[in-house]
Amino acid sequence: MNANLAISNESEIATLWAEALDGAALRVPSLVAKSSTLSLSTYPNPAQDLSVLRFNLSNSARVSAKMTDATGRVVWSQPSAQRNAGQQELMIDTRTLANGVYSVVLTSEVNGEVRVENAKLQVRH
Repeated sequence: MNANLAISNESEIATLWAEALDGAALRVPSLVAKSSTLSLSTYPNPAQDLSVLRFNLSNSARVSAKMTDATGRVVWSQPSAQRNAGQQELMIDTRTLANGVYSVVLTSEVNGEVRVENAKLQVRH
């Protein structure tokens, strides 16, 4: 039995893991849509002491955010919280972070539909 998995540039794998079952099998539990409507941005970028994560919600949604360093270690996170529709901002304190480029991931969920948006933030002191 052959199976093909096609992922467009409009999707991201939310969770991916492999398991050995009668040989090797790849399981992809869920695909999430890459959002083009969140309009995620960081300002200023590069940041010295503080950066503002800005995004727009077309509907009220549960939103969470995290920032990871180059090794994948989470250095900042915002727990999931309900937010109203419209322009939103989250503050990121970068004073204790080392110089470098960090990955910011914003996740929103509306009626079971998960959307993910990514941005890069450079910290330079």
